[in-house]
Amino acid sequence: GAGGLDCAAAYRTVEAGRFTYGVLAALDFVPGYKDYTFDLKAGNLTRIVLSWCSNAADGAASYSPDGLDAKFDIQVLEPVTGTVVASATHPSAAWRILSFNPAVSGLYTVRLTAVQFAGAIEPFGLAASQRFDGATNRILGVGPAVVGSTTALTLSDPYHGGQSYLLGVGVSGGAYDAGVPLSEQTVPLIPDAMTDYAFQPGNGLVTSAIGVLGANGQSIVSLFVPNLPYLAGLEISFVFLTIGAADVDGLAAVSPRYVSVVTL
Repeated sequence: GAGGLDCAAAYRTVEAGRFTYGVLAALDFVPGYKDYTFDLKAGNLTRIVLSWCSNAADGAASYSPDGLDAKFDIQVLEPVTGTVVASATHPSAAWRILSFNPAVSGLYTVRLTAVQFAGAIEPFGLAASQRFDGATNRILGVGPAVVGSTTALTLSDPYHGGQSYLLGVGVSGGAYDAGVPLSEQTVPLIPDAMTDYAFQPGNGLVTSAIGVLGANGQSIVSLFVPNLPYLAGLEISFVFLTIGAADVDGLAAVSPRYVSVVTL
């Protein structure tokens, strides 16, 4: 359910190193602010979350009053010009959340400003997640593709059983900031002639690049590599798209890019 999705997104955020935590002191804000940096990919909706502790009255069963010894505002600065591209403030909450879509890739600065700092120290946590951290679909069985043979791949998206899908295939690479830009995310595949060819019925290379997932959220597709030795070393990229008509950009999920290297 939602808890599983949130846990997966949190894991990928930690895996990417887009988080920090610790204890803040008043001296940390001597220049008027404290900066942290996160490496973000352009063209993917990003959420920045800051949280810290409130101070419930000692011994109060109702945890009231529940005041704040500290209050922070946050700004996000673009990596090249230092322009503020997003900010968040609140009169009382012990958290700040903001969303924005990075225009360029690079190290973004998240600037914390202490509007109030009445205590000695303040524990805090800060993280940046991007749209692709919440992907639910995967391609199983990706490995070396031997010339003259067929490789079976399993498309798996257990959260969207019975929905339509597309399997993008290409030989030009791709990345989360180099692919097909949409309103909230970038499909990490650079389309080329093979992409178009793979969608043609009976193309002889990729079967079922367009289809419907089973009730279990899976579908089997296959890749045939012609028996041509000069293809050895070619990198074939795959991106699995789950269609969702009611979802943003018409996509319920976009998988990471998977790569299969052709071998003899």
